[in-house]
Amino acid sequence: MFCSNCGVQVPEHSRFCGACGTPREEIENVAAASHDQFIGKVIEDKYRIDSKIGVGGMATVYRATRLLIGDTVAIKILHADQLRDSQGVERFRREAQAAARLKHPNAVTIYDFGVSADGMVYLVMELVEGQSLRRLINQRAPLTPPAALEIVTQVCAALDEAHRQHIVHRDVKPDNIIVATGPDLVRVKVLDFGIARLRDLSALGSLTVTGSVMARRTTCHPNSASAKNSISALTSTVWVSSCTKCWPLLCRLTRPRPPRSSCST
Repeated sequence: MFCSNCGVQVPEHSRFCGACGTPREEIENVAAASHDQFIGKVIEDKYRIDSKIGVGGMATVYRATRLLIGDTVAIKILHADQLRDSQGVERFRREAQAAARLKHPNAVTIYDFGVSADGMVYLVMELVEGQSLRRLINQRAPLTPPAALEIVTQVCAALDEAHRQHIVHRDVKPDNIIVATGPDLVRVKVLDFGIARLRDLSALGSLTVTGSVMARRTTCHPNSASAKNSISALTSTVWVSSCTKCWPLLCRLTRPRPPRSSCST
């Protein structure tokens, strides 16, 4: 790999360019952008995609500029294979509308949803600065109990407000939690309220699914696995307190290794 700033070759394990000091992450981002079809693209004359932030199993997230205002936002573009038909787009639109109702300092704000003329489905949201909770766990776990409790308390606050709005996340995991730290405070943001339900559609291919349970081994609560149908699963998820959902996160923050799963899938 060659430095995007000075052109000097950067050794494989080097964190910086030895000639000009450019961070490896910046060099890799520039290299990735040169092969990304969306970089520089303008969506519906409203958003210009500037750089790639990250890639997930369902979507790619980009840093973008709102052209009419000039501020910076994040745009999540769903992978084409995640939406099989028009029902998928409609389902995602309704979930995005539900998530947009959620106004809480610990939940990411959703600004817009759209389908471009060429069929690209995208979600525009607040750009959250910080690092994922997974990275924080990998770098610093175990955290002190007060620090871990502060993070989990803010996650619970976002989930509690979501439940008040009849919104169920159902995919609470370290990747969907961003932590920004400052000299005197920690600010936590919970992501992906808009696409949590879409995962059911991607796996099962129908708008309404009976008897489906969506959960991760290290973040699901025990009642989920025994739910008889979609209604009882939803009722169980809303009924169980946010703190119960966040208990595995607290364990992961205070112990180097993930907790033993309390349910099976």
